[in-house]
Amino acid sequence: MRRIRFPRSVSVISLTLALSACGGSAPQETAAGEVRIAAAATPAAAGSPAGAVPLVAAAAPNFSAVTSAIQASSLNNLSVVIGNKDGILYQYQKGNFSPSTVAVVYSATKWLTGATVMRMVQAGKITLTDKPQQYLSYWTSNPSDQRSSVNLTQLLSLTSGFNNTPIVNGCVDSVLYTLQSCAKNIYNGGVKTTPGSTFYYASYHLQLAAAMAEAAGGGPKFVDLFANYVTGPLGMTQTRFAKASQSNPWAAAGVESSALDYAKFLQALLAGSFITDANGFLQPRTLGLPKAYAPETAYNTGEWEYALGNWVECVPGRGGSNYATLCASDKVNSSPGAYGFLPWIDRKNGYYAIIARSASGGFDTSVTLEQQLQPLIVSALAN
Repeated sequence: MRRIRFPRSVSVISLTLALSACGGSAPQETAAGEVRIAAAATPAAAGSPAGAVPLVAAAAPNFSAVTSAIQASSLNNLSVVIGNKDGILYQYQKGNFSPSTVAVVYSATKWLTGATVMRMVQAGKITLTDKPQQYLSYWTSNPSDQRSSVNLTQLLSLTSGFNNTPIVNGCVDSVLYTLQSCAKNIYNGGVKTTPGSTFYYASYHLQLAAAMAEAAGGGPKFVDLFANYVTGPLGMTQTRFAKASQSNPWAAAGVESSALDYAKFLQALLAGSFITDANGFLQPRTLGLPKAYAPETAYNTGEWEYALGNWVECVPGRGGSNYATLCASDKVNSSPGAYGFLPWIDRKNGYYAIIARSASGGFDTSVTLEQQLQPLIVSALAN
């Protein structure tokens, strides 16, 4: 098994903590070293703008252990945001990366691309069993050609056989191509493994999925579908495709956002009405499949599986062949980016969280911090 190893380069800073309680309908800028926790408990007010992520007015959980763990971490310049289906419960800034800082989120994009497609499925524009040849005229239907058996679920779960190393993205993210011409270029390169047989963490799968969605959408570009189905309804005003031209968005890694804006998406997932088939979106699709190429941390911390544009986490020693009996009830999904922007939800315990930062080698180090914070968050919510 080949795995991605990202370089580690982080520095240590010393901070003092200022604790303050706040209420109101929208989180304000958090100063370095400051904790903002909701003070008193009511759900988000009726009539709030679509996608609003208010600070929850509730009897605030005690997140002091979370704060201590962030402070003790060697990571520099990051923010952590924690919330539930009603809004933000906690935010903390360490160094000069605030919860409202906008940066490219890299592979956290995959979750948003998956959500765009799932929202189109809800709207009846496409189905998860559809094949590219239903929308892309050049795609073969010849059963002797393995490309004819590829379907949308395989593309979203990175099992389509269209494998490329993340370091070599070909036409992806290139201004010399449109999304459709890039998709045809990827198609012409053929599959490397039998569709549905192997998990391979790379960009080509989602570039093809986006091309299918664009063709199924009846006219709008994929960036417009993304706005129509995800960012617009949720009021995500700081979230957009930023890489390359708007005509060839990097569907696997090209979105820029902030922690506070991305939180609107996670809150909507937990609330349940935004993606009505949450289980279909978040359940593992790679059980029993070899992982030919994957980020190393996904295996150092446990035997993770993959859903549709997002990981399904499993703690060490409990994944792989044991998943169905030991991990199926965990329901922790995430989508870590290469530079350390890491969103996750825990459907079992009813919260979401984001580690927001932008540093070379951030995937490994953010996942390590995430694994430290998860039990501390669960404990704070339980008490």
